[in-house]
Amino acid sequence: MNSGALSTRLERSISHIDAAAWSRLSGAQPYTNYRWLQVVEEAIRGGASARYFLHYSDDRLLGAAVTYEIRNAGESHIVDALIFGRVTRLFALFGISICPALLCGPLVGHGGCVLWDREIDEPVRTQLLTRLMGELKDYAASQGMSLVFTQLPPNEAGVLEPALPAEICRSHNLPISYIDIEWETFSDYLSSLSASGKNMPTKARREVRFAAKSNLECVNPRDVSGDWHEIQGLWEQTQRRHSWSPSPYKSDFPASLARIGHDVSIVNLARTDDRLLGAALLLVSGTSAAGPVIGVSDDVRARKSFTYFNLAIYEPIRFAIENGLRRVYLGASSYELKRRRGCSELPLRMYIWPRSRPGRILMRIWCWVHRRWTGNALGRQGVLPDTLHARSRAVERVRQKNRGDFDRETSQNSA
Repeated sequence: MNSGALSTRLERSISHIDAAAWSRLSGAQPYTNYRWLQVVEEAIRGGASARYFLHYSDDRLLGAAVTYEIRNAGESHIVDALIFGRVTRLFALFGISICPALLCGPLVGHGGCVLWDREIDEPVRTQLLTRLMGELKDYAASQGMSLVFTQLPPNEAGVLEPALPAEICRSHNLPISYIDIEWETFSDYLSSLSASGKNMPTKARREVRFAAKSNLECVNPRDVSGDWHEIQGLWEQTQRRHSWSPSPYKSDFPASLARIGHDVSIVNLARTDDRLLGAALLLVSGTSAAGPVIGVSDDVRARKSFTYFNLAIYEPIRFAIENGLRRVYLGASSYELKRRRGCSELPLRMYIWPRSRPGRILMRIWCWVHRRWTGNALGRQGVLPDTLHARSRAVERVRQKNRGDFDRETSQNSA
């Protein structure tokens, strides 16, 4: 492939991009699914404006970056919460914010938002990503914005690292729990939990059985608009208990979910005696699924019926087994509880390029503190976060080589 044929486009809506070409790049990643990105544009709060950076070779889409311009300081909690965590509100009192910022990462969920054609060879991929990262940095600088990459799994971060700006600051986001589906039946899954302790299969079966004895019914209706007010209330209530940022979903969120189809978005509801005790969203893309949000009532009946265990863990796993999925992502909390039920943790990295040099110095100090702070907190939960060392000489050599190749090609094209 002739790398000189690469061309760039900037789009402001996913609807302006060919769905088949996009799906070929995003694969089975739930949070970059074409139809889910339509929902994000329509029904997610946050003052964020989508920007899609696209690279083509002739008419073939080779690479893309999903980004969001976040300029409104009043809505900056989306990106600030990812960087500053529980001190976000304290920092906001002193006017400390990374915004305005160009966020390359999901507004909801996890996973890298830099996509590339997996069929291209390594030299073309390297050139493609070097150009793309350079364009993101130049665009952010021209708009007076910081550049932030969040929720990157280590395998994707390792590919992007040599192409990132030289003064980038590094830290990690909270890991995400996931489980790979290896069983033919749900009963086989429950039996496999003996690896977590000889009594664990019995305990898990009791949690599932108690739900049935409590008349807890888990259903996934195609239309949840009639229950939306209660669902939103449960999600916001749970968000306030466990997070430092508000619920991101607008009132028209159920209508957007209905438009993209029940095969992509599934809302599981837990009811008993005509009362809604819980609601969880499950996104499906290819052979993967992810649960970005769950809300459970503080009603005592929800605790007695193990509503959280069934909505957050058992029902998604049961669904995945019955529908032939290969992996389910189950959120960034309750790690020990999920580990005993067969889950593992996927580390997630973030990279930050503040818009000013003093900001980059201060951010480097904050990232040093943040890595140790969150590392200690995760260690107390038995989680080993992704270790982020200073940039190695090998990475620096690759960075310099990529920059040199790009400069030589630019000179030749100019000539």
